[in-house]
Amino acid sequence: MKPEIPFFEIPSSDFEELVSSSGISECLRRSAEANRTAVALLKEGRLEEAVSLIFETIESGIESPALYNTIGLAFLSSRDLDAAEDYFNESILLDPSIGITHSNLAATYCEKGEDKKAIDEHIASFRLGFREESSFRNAIHLCNKHHMYWHASRISLVEQGLLNPEDI
Repeated sequence: MKPEIPFFEIPSSDFEELVSSSGISECLRRSAEANRTAVALLKEGRLEEAVSLIFETIESGIESPALYNTIGLAFLSSRDLDAAEDYFNESILLDPSIGITHSNLAATYCEKGEDKKAIDEHIASFRLGFREESSFRNAIHLCNKHHMYWHASRISLVEQGLLNPEDI
């Protein structure tokens, strides 16, 4: 039985806080606004409109890890797994410290049947502080599937707060 693979957007509140606290440029505000709108469109099932909005924003010279993560989500939703992988990787290139994007990339690898890459990305997301129950479940399932019981037990201990993610 294949585990459920949810996907996660980067919270727009993270961007709003950054914009208000630092007075960062109009570009960041427009990026956050475009991302917030695109996420809302995705949640309504309006994939083409979300993708179009993000491409227009990027083509205007505004890019952010959140925009690439969100477009990755759109492609993951539409089952274009190669494109999803590319956009999640682009997001990670811009900012490798966002655990949500690593988790989304893990989901993409899992859907592509690239389980060991998925495990690596799950572990990266845990080390970056991403703590979502379904991600822990999926990582443990993949480890057990590949007889990686030591990793599965370590991930379980991290989930319980009994082990530092760096010790996986």
